[in-house]
Amino acid sequence: MKNPLIAAATRLRQGLNIGVRGSKSISPTAYYTGYVWARHGVGPSSLATPEGRLAYWAAQPLVTALSFAGVPTIEQVLLSRHAVIDSLLTDAIESGQVGNVVEIASGMSPRGHTFAARFGDQITYVDTDLPQMAALKKAELAKIGENTDHHRVEVLDALASDGDSSLAAVCARLDHSKGLAIITEGLLNYLPRD
Repeated sequence: MKNPLIAAATRLRQGLNIGVRGSKSISPTAYYTGYVWARHGVGPSSLATPEGRLAYWAAQPLVTALSFAGVPTIEQVLLSRHAVIDSLLTDAIESGQVGNVVEIASGMSPRGHTFAARFGDQITYVDTDLPQMAALKKAELAKIGENTDHHRVEVLDALASDGDSSLAAVCARLDHSKGLAIITEGLLNYLPRD
């Protein structure tokens, strides 16, 4: 009989893609941030996955220790960064500068859902991620009944220079008469500087 602790650790490792590198790698923060946002009422609770819950609670001892030392928590940083991006994007849409939004490696971010509901046909919001995360997000959005022309989820490999899952291909499917905003919240930290 398999040890239940080992089985749980294996599921967590597979769910968070620990040990996977490059274009197939999904960071634990893709799940973690979705859980943080849902926990604070920033997005639908369906975007808080079991993987995000596990990652969140596993990090709490370190987060608590750092907060006692006066270090801002990752939760505070994520929520602040999210609010700043939302504010800047709102201003750009309301001023008419932006009508298309592509969020690269959006994970379980609720921003596309929220902005599509708020701005309707003023924008086209495209959440993008690697195939596994894009499929999960589509499934979770379907559970809450979201199915609009203003918000879609597509596969995008941020490291691909060409092909159907490249940034160029995703952008080619947008209305070029409208301005474009590209969001890479937290993604750049995971890529080589060059």
